[in-house]
Amino acid sequence: MSSDLRRARRAGAIATEIEALVAAIGVPLETHALRVLLADRGRPTTAEHLARVAAGERTEYLRTRLPPRLAVAVTPDGAPLVPRWWADGDWRLQRRILTEDALPLWRGKLVERICSELIGRRRHAAPELVTLVRATMARLGLDDEMLRLPDTQDWQDVRAVLLDNLPGVIFAHDVATPQQHEAEAALLAADLPAAALYFGR
Repeated sequence: MSSDLRRARRAGAIATEIEALVAAIGVPLETHALRVLLADRGRPTTAEHLARVAAGERTEYLRTRLPPRLAVAVTPDGAPLVPRWWADGDWRLQRRILTEDALPLWRGKLVERICSELIGRRRHAAPELVTLVRATMARLGLDDEMLRLPDTQDWQDVRAVLLDNLPGVIFAHDVATPQQHEAEAALLAADLPAAALYFGR
């Protein structure tokens, strides 16, 4: 088997795992968080692997014109986010637009889903996963609340702190914010090519 074919198969397998993770979390995932989650599932993934996945999705879309499995989150003016945020290609555009009012919901939903998964686990969380949760809580301004917890790895307590402060996180995978609605309308009015709406312009 040629090395090109092996690389293509590996990229396809990683794309399938990314698709499942994005669907499970329900909001776009930043590349760093995605890599931590993939490693936690026994699939350590390099930046090069992810670049191949992204290129493969774009190439496949341009070949078939069918919605890609994976798309990217974009800024309100349609530019791809750097670093890349991964999203489901079937999601409506507004769910993939990173706005000021969406960012805390995306971050919060990531923590909420990780905590929910860890509550049901029988094994300890990997240090990288713990660091991801703590860093994300700090980015949400909840580091002081975390310090007040008797055990910062009691995932039920961490989840409770999150939901007490950001109750909208529960529905973050199901709704769009006012800024996302507005940005979507502007991007659709700009009559951009479909590829730009999936992969940024």
